[in-house]
Amino acid sequence: MADGKRAQPLLHEAYNYGEWPPGRCSETEWMGNCTGAGGDSSTEPYVAAHHLLLSHAAAVKLYRESYQERQKGKVGITIIGRWFEPKYKNSPSSHVAASRALDFMFGWFLGPITYGA
Repeated sequence: MADGKRAQPLLHEAYNYGEWPPGRCSETEWMGNCTGAGGDSSTEPYVAAHHLLLSHAAAVKLYRESYQERQKGKVGITIIGRWFEPKYKNSPSSHVAASRALDFMFGWFLGPITYGA
């Protein structure tokens, strides 16, 4: 069982650009292609991600309690995101920035799964 595979692209398109349902976004200086209306691109993707993780947890619990022993299946989640490399290989601050970008890209999904927060 694997889910969450398209979560980040879906949330990005749905809440930053308004291209996918529910088609909500807000104009920002850094993201000017909002085709939806009435949204808040600074908070709604994270609320939706929170609910997506809750649904994943519920599906995992149900599977483990009702089906896993009989089916001998495995549970996982697939996270798709961008990879970041330091722009300047000899710059410590560039390495820190790349690490921070990776933490953000993957951490908002993997943090709650790994640490339960």
